[in-house]
Amino acid sequence: MKTVRRERLRSIEEFKILYHKPVRIDFKELIKKFFLKLLKIIFPKKFDLYENKIKKTVKKVRVKMLRSNITIERYLYLVMEHIFVRIKYLNYYYVPYNHLHAFHVLNKFIKILKSEKIDFFLVQGSLLGAVRQGNIAGSASDIDLGIKENQLQMLMNLIPLLKKRGVDWIRQWPNDKCERLQFFFPNQLVDVGIYRKENIENKEVWIGETEKKYDQKFCGITFPISDLENLTNVKLYGKNFPAPDNSEIYLKKKYGENWKIPDKKQFFFQERKFK
Repeated sequence: MKTVRRERLRSIEEFKILYHKPVRIDFKELIKKFFLKLLKIIFPKKFDLYENKIKKTVKKVRVKMLRSNITIERYLYLVMEHIFVRIKYLNYYYVPYNHLHAFHVLNKFIKILKSEKIDFFLVQGSLLGAVRQGNIAGSASDIDLGIKENQLQMLMNLIPLLKKRGVDWIRQWPNDKCERLQFFFPNQLVDVGIYRKENIENKEVWIGETEKKYDQKFCGITFPISDLENLTNVKLYGKNFPAPDNSEIYLKKKYGENWKIPDKKQFFFQERKFK
């Protein structure tokens, strides 16, 4: 499914950074800083030129060796994580790794939410894929969850624990009011939307996803009060996860009349293959 995620394209100034994992200063980093400082002393006028050339050379070597511009340490970490996830979910051998990794991060994340008794639910691409094909729709590069506004502070209180459990950085949107929280794990984003009660056209509803217009009269997408008060279950990779009641009405509003029709190249989770 090749939909453009509008909130991913918003100006970085609209976000407030709540946490960013500090860069570890190790021996290799100290050597690099020392070398650059020495280079600047020896070649003060050509330092910028030489620094850019060195960066381009390092990037070319990384891309040639690893097919990616990531550090050796990051590459080794991802390889080890790949092995760990595959071993942990041996019965899911048929699932593409990007989906399996998303499933692993989702399980880890909701285990933390449950420790604080936060009532999360699937939304957006995660809900679309669960209802339509049993897995996250598309590449599974992000996980979409929702919570109700009265549980926002409870989630904020979990930030110290999430930092210990592998979150690299956390940001909120917009800068001045939290409508969305984004948790970046290595190679995986968990995107949590905040849904608030509002009176719209003389009717109390839940509203969220206010970064986009789904209706000509207001920004955001709405749920009837009962749909988030009475959550139901949907299957995602064969496991039950909470979802809004009457999810198909929400999916039709969000993705249009043809929401049930996926790209033929998308992965479909078929539980019988894992028994």
